[in-house]
Amino acid sequence: MACTVIQTDQTSISVDQLVNAFEAIDRLTRADAMMLARQTFGFYYQGLEAEEAHALKNALESQGVPAAIVDDADLYQLPDGKTFKRLDPTDEGLIAYDVMGRPRTVAWGNVLVVAAGYVRAIQVEKHKRTVRGGGVGLAYGGGLAMPMPSAPSTEITHRGKETTRLLLEIIVNDDIGRYRADGAELLYLYLGSDRRPRCQDNFPRLVADLVSHASVAMLNQGAVSIVAAPDDPLIYPTRRPFEREITWLIWSGAHGS
Repeated sequence: MACTVIQTDQTSISVDQLVNAFEAIDRLTRADAMMLARQTFGFYYQGLEAEEAHALKNALESQGVPAAIVDDADLYQLPDGKTFKRLDPTDEGLIAYDVMGRPRTVAWGNVLVVAAGYVRAIQVEKHKRTVRGGGVGLAYGGGLAMPMPSAPSTEITHRGKETTRLLLEIIVNDDIGRYRADGAELLYLYLGSDRRPRCQDNFPRLVADLVSHASVAMLNQGAVSIVAAPDDPLIYPTRRPFEREITWLIWSGAHGS
């Protein structure tokens, strides 16, 4: 059985705590610990043998981090879900519109997790430029070979540009299971005349409205920070820790953490 060691409370884990704990397992390195510590919001580590799992659990607890051992299969697997471009939080429930504009209402009591966050990403941009012909070819006419410049060509390069995405994930107890949205693509029509031109201004308001209505839902740290300090929110280094935190939240909620 592959095992997972999972943190059972919400205290932050320092780099030193994780580095020290990882020394209990030979194949886990200091570099592994430092990378995970920077990306951890609710720690868990999968794919361990039973002996390794017990060693890591004991090492974490010696560092003041309470932990449990579970079967890898017991962790919640995020479903594919659906991406929506319009989400309206109303007193009656969350209304999500599909690509055909058809509404679907979810009762707030069925919303399990509201996860929102500013997530760093690399956006690949394609650049084109025309390169003038520098070589010389031969053109034949009247039995004579005449030098002719080669035709210009198009050079295409790809460059990575760091950007920040506004991500929203809502885990729901229904047949879809996962409602996904990109803040830059949402319509925010429910705001009416209060809607602003920039999505960066509308996104925190949507998150705050979702949080205020979904009173029984668990919140990730990103959503909490957006509501508490919309001008200075938590920024996730990549999408991976953003999604891992959702998995941890669902496990901890199911186990009373």
